[in-house]
Amino acid sequence: MTHAGSIRTPAYPDYWWHGRRLRERACTFGGADHAVSRYATIVDYTLLWTVVGSVAGVGALAAGIVQVRLSRQSQHRRHNNQPSPSVAGGSVSVPTGRLPPEVLGRERVIAFIRDHSRQSPNYIVLTGPGGIGKSTIATELCRVEAEKRWRRFEHIWWISATDKTTLTLGLVTVVKQAGGSVADALSVSNGDADGPDRFWGLLQACGRWLIIFDNADDPSILAGPGQTRHSRPGDATGWLRPSKAGSIVVTTRDNNSSTWGRHATLCDVPPLDLAAATEVLLNLAPDAGPPTDAALLASRLGGFPLALHVVGMYLTYPLARFSSFREYLAAYDANDLRPGLDVGNASHDDPRDNVLETWEVSLDELARRGLKLARPLLRIISCMAPAAPFPAHLLNSLDRSLLPTDTAPQANFDVEIENALAGLLHLGLLSSAPAGGLPCVVIHPAIADAGRAHLESQHETSRARLAYRAAASCIVDAVAHLQFSAPADWPMFSLLTPHLHATLSTVAPHLNHQDLTLLCKAAATTALSYDWSGGLNAATTITESAIPWTATLGEQNPSTLLLRQQAALQLGRRGDWSGSELEFKDIVRRFEDLGAEHKRESLACRHDFARAVAHCGRWNEAEALCRGVATERAAILGIDHVETLATRHHLARSLAAQRKWHEANQLFETLLEAERRTLGDDHIATLASRDALARSLADQGRWTEAEATYREILGSRFEILGVDHPTTLANLAGLARTLEAQDRLREAAVEYERVLEARTRVLGRSHPDTLESSRLLNNVRLRLRSS
Repeated sequence: MTHAGSIRTPAYPDYWWHGRRLRERACTFGGADHAVSRYATIVDYTLLWTVVGSVAGVGALAAGIVQVRLSRQSQHRRHNNQPSPSVAGGSVSVPTGRLPPEVLGRERVIAFIRDHSRQSPNYIVLTGPGGIGKSTIATELCRVEAEKRWRRFEHIWWISATDKTTLTLGLVTVVKQAGGSVADALSVSNGDADGPDRFWGLLQACGRWLIIFDNADDPSILAGPGQTRHSRPGDATGWLRPSKAGSIVVTTRDNNSSTWGRHATLCDVPPLDLAAATEVLLNLAPDAGPPTDAALLASRLGGFPLALHVVGMYLTYPLARFSSFREYLAAYDANDLRPGLDVGNASHDDPRDNVLETWEVSLDELARRGLKLARPLLRIISCMAPAAPFPAHLLNSLDRSLLPTDTAPQANFDVEIENALAGLLHLGLLSSAPAGGLPCVVIHPAIADAGRAHLESQHETSRARLAYRAAASCIVDAVAHLQFSAPADWPMFSLLTPHLHATLSTVAPHLNHQDLTLLCKAAATTALSYDWSGGLNAATTITESAIPWTATLGEQNPSTLLLRQQAALQLGRRGDWSGSELEFKDIVRRFEDLGAEHKRESLACRHDFARAVAHCGRWNEAEALCRGVATERAAILGIDHVETLATRHHLARSLAAQRKWHEANQLFETLLEAERRTLGDDHIATLASRDALARSLADQGRWTEAEATYREILGSRFEILGVDHPTTLANLAGLARTLEAQDRLREAAVEYERVLEARTRVLGRSHPDTLESSRLLNNVRLRLRSS
C-alpha cells in the first residue's frame, strides 16, 4: 500500500549521498602529511591565482554569451516588429492569487519536480482525480521558482489545456513573448500542420523556460493539429516534446502511461496525509474546534484537498448551520444528508463519495438560506465544459420553468439568479474568470463530474430532464442572437464552442427530438461562423461532433440537412468540389421536399450548390442558378439583405468568368454600393466583392487598376481575417498575377512565394490551390532565368 503523500515511480534519488561522498573525499585530501605542508601552502597560493584568473575568464565568457544572445533576440524582434495583423492570444500568467497562504503537504512532490527538471529532458505529468490539487502544486512550483534569488528560468508560462481554444490562445501568447513572427502566431492560431515545429523552434532559442499545461484532461489536444479524440501526445510531434532548453509540467486526470509516451515521467498526486489535511482545516476554520476534531473530519474527507477547501469555507460562513468540525462530521455521517448517489464501482472509502456528499451539504445550506436556484444552476453548469469560462448572462435567458425549486419564484428572476451564483462562488463551488469582456463563471472538472453524476442518479430523473433542456437552451439561445457573418460575433462563437462540444457529448443523449434539433442547428450555425472566419479545422470538428446525432433526428430533419450542408461545404473547401456538388444536389432536393416553411434554408443550400458548380468550371450553369436564388432571396429577405448580396456577388463572378464584362461591371458597381451602405466598407462581404472586382479588372487586362484595388483591400484583410485566411491568400495571388502581367517578375515571385508557403502550411501540399500556386511560381522563375 502506498503511504499517503508518496510519489509513484521513479523514486526520489539520494542526492545527499553524493554530497556526503564529496565531503569524505575532501576530508581525505585534507589529511596530508605535515612534512609537505609548506609545499602545499605554496601550491595553494599558486592555485589561488589560477582559480581567480579562471573565474574572471569564465565570467567574461558568460557575459559575452549573454550579450550575443540578447543581441540575437533583439535583432529577431526588430525583424518581426513591422505592421502586421494582430493575432489574439490569452493570458499565460501564473494564477498565484489562487494559492492559499501556505501550501501544505506538497513539499516532496515539488522537490521531485525541481530535481527532475535539472537532470532530465522529459516532461513531468501530474496525474490524479479532479480536485486532488494538481494545479495547486504546479502553481506553487511556479511561485517557488519565480521567487528564487538566482532564477533558473527566464520565462514561466501557464497555459490552460482545458480545450483546444484555451490551449491555442495560450500558445499564441507564448509565441509572441518568445519573439515569434506574425506568421508563427497565425500558424499556431489556425492549427496549421507546422505549428508545433514553429513553436518548438522558438522555444529552443529563447533561454531557459518553464511551461505548465494545466487541466489537460483531454490529452488529444496536446497531440498537435489534426488530432482526433483518439490521438496521443506522446509521439513528440505535437505540443509536448522532451527538451534540455526548459521544463514542462502537465496536469491531467489521465494516468495512462501509453497516452503520454516514453518521454513522460508520470507522478501520481496522492491525497494529503492526515497531518497536512488537519492543518488545512485549522487554517481555513481556526475557530471551528480543537485539532483532534479537525483530524477526525480530515480523515473522514480522505485528505481530498478540494473537499477540505469547501468544508473549511463552509465552516467560516456566518450563517452556516454547522459551525464546528464535530457538528459537521456528525451531519456528514447522518444518513439524511447523503444524496443517495450511485457512484458505480467506487468503494465506500473512495474520495469521490466524500466530495460529492460534501458539496451536497453546501448546496443544502444555500437552499436553507433561500438560494433555491443554486442547486439547479450548478447542475446546468455541470453540463458545460469544465474549467472553461461560461458567460454568466446566458443563465438569465433561461425559461423559469426549466429551473425547478420547492418555492414559488421571486418577482425579479435576474436578481434570484445573481444571488444564487454569488452563493455558489462564495462557497467555492464556482469560480469567476472574465473572458471576452464578459463576466464568466468556471466550474471545476471534479464538481462538474459530481453534478452530472447526480443528474444521472435515479432520484434526480425528473429534474435531470429539465437541467439537460436548460443547458441546451443556454447554447441554442446564445447562438440564435449571433450572426455567423459578423466578425464582431466571432469571439462569442469561440467562447461558446467548448460548451457546444460539451452539450453535444453530455446533454444530447437526454434531449427530446425538438430540443436535439435546435442544438444541432446551433452546431451548424457555429460551424458556418468558422467557415466565414477561415477556421476550416474548427468548422470540421464541430460538424463531426454533431453529425452522429443526425441518425436520431432522421434524414429529412432540417438540422440533419444543415449539418450535411456544412459537411459538403467543408469537402469543397478541402478541394473536392465535385464531391461537394453531388452532396449539395441531394440536400437541395430534400430541402425542397420540406416545403415553404424551410424556404430560406433551401435557398442557402441552392446558393452553395451554385458555388460548387462554379468551382467545377460550369459558369453558365452557375449563372442561371445564382439568378434564380438571387431573385427569390430578394423577394423573401430584401434586395440588400446580406444573404441576397452574397448570391449577387457570385452572380457577378459568374458573369465575369464568362467575359460578360459590361453586365459584370455594372453588377459589381451596384453591389459594392449596396454593401458599403448596408454593411460597411470593411465588412468581409464588401471586401470579397472588391476582390472579385479586382479579379475582373485583371481579366480585362486593366492591370494597373486591378493592382491598385488589390493593394487597397489587403490592409483590411490582414487586420480582420489574418494573413492565412483563404480569401486573403486569393487576394495576394491576384496581386502577384497583376505584377507578373506587368513584367515585374521579381515582385511577383515574392508574392507567389508567400502564397505558396501559406497554402502549403494551411491546406497541405496536395490541395488544388497549393498546386496552382506552385505552378505559377515555377512559371515566373523560368521567365526570370530566361530574361
